[in-house]
Amino acid sequence: MSPLDVPLAEADLPTWVRVWMGWLLAIGISSLFFVAEQAGARWLAAGFVASHVLLAAIASLQGSQDVTVGLVAMSHAMFWTPALYFLAFANKDVESASAYGIWSLLATATLGFSLFFDWRDTALYLWGG
Repeated sequence: MSPLDVPLAEADLPTWVRVWMGWLLAIGISSLFFVAEQAGARWLAAGFVASHVLLAAIASLQGSQDVTVGLVAMSHAMFWTPALYFLAFANKDVESASAYGIWSLLATATLGFSLFFDWRDTALYLWGG
């Protein structure tokens, strides 16, 4: 069995991964402070919601609350990539010293780092790595 086929709840995750997951959650939730005024925050919030809805639906169809590490990576790759693109390339006229500017920079760096691994894990999951 590949490490990507292990249910996430059963994965022996190191402390740094658990801390990282907490940071991801903080970035996702904090997007809600900006959704009314900023398209980048809306893209990120939508991506977070969509990935969690998909994973909940898969878990429900499986009759279990567990989804595999590979499915989590794939849902992130599918729904967070558009948010990263928007934040990195289409998020024009953002004042870098503003609260949104700081959040946008942190969100872009966070998504970029996370998606690097999610894209790799998705490829391995889909093509049996």
